[in-house]
Amino acid sequence: MLGLCARASWPRLADLTRMWDSLTELVTRCDLPRGGSAGTLLHTLQAATVSARGHLRRSTTMTTDALQRNISFLRAQLQSWPLPDLFPRLARLLVAVGEPVTVHQVATAGGWTQEQVQAALARHPRVDFDEDGRIAGFGLTLHPTPHSFSFDGHTVYGFCASDALEFAVILDRPGRIESTCPATGQPIRVEVTPSEVLTVDPPDAVVSTVRPTQAVTDIRAYCDLCNFFSSPDAATDWLAQNPQGQIATVADDFAITRQTIIEVGWVTP
Repeated sequence: MLGLCARASWPRLADLTRMWDSLTELVTRCDLPRGGSAGTLLHTLQAATVSARGHLRRSTTMTTDALQRNISFLRAQLQSWPLPDLFPRLARLLVAVGEPVTVHQVATAGGWTQEQVQAALARHPRVDFDEDGRIAGFGLTLHPTPHSFSFDGHTVYGFCASDALEFAVILDRPGRIESTCPATGQPIRVEVTPSEVLTVDPPDAVVSTVRPTQAVTDIRAYCDLCNFFSSPDAATDWLAQNPQGQIATVADDFAITRQTIIEVGWVTP
């Protein structure tokens, strides 16, 4: 539904930094004979250091920008919502109860009146309800979607890929995300804890996002654009159709999502 600021302590950025430093040192100290293949090798290594450094700078800039846009968007969205912390409270309640909940249950859990909950839900198009009118989900849902999150023998679902990534943070539980690339049909699996992504299969999988900076009426319209793709190449057509969108590595999108949740006060780091 959202959908860490870039720091040197990030494992991925730190690894890139070390890689660049190592390549720079190798080029500086290289004592190969001049000419022929040695010159080609030296040129290749020099090009590699420039490329790695440029990638690091672009990654840092893009990640920082995406984080700020995400925080701005969610803060604007929360200002327009009658109950700003409805989403995390409802998510935890659905997991605790294990089935759809009534307005009365939500009101009791959040310390609100039923009228407040009803008014808040009325502001959110496409909240999931069951046949009895109970609430089945908003962001986190009990109704199957392409993005599942399994933990402790339970499975819940996200409206979008970023939703699935944030569940470990909001619920404070490690788990496994399963999705499918909409372009290739390839299964995607992510092992995640409340603080980090452990594994991604396939390793090149990315997350597509559109990050508005102002509040929107139908949040799920943007959720529909947020998916896991098996690789950047698999997301090429999506980017062509959504020029305002971005793709990010799974680890980066998780970090952006996690820090955004912390910044708006939904969890304590």
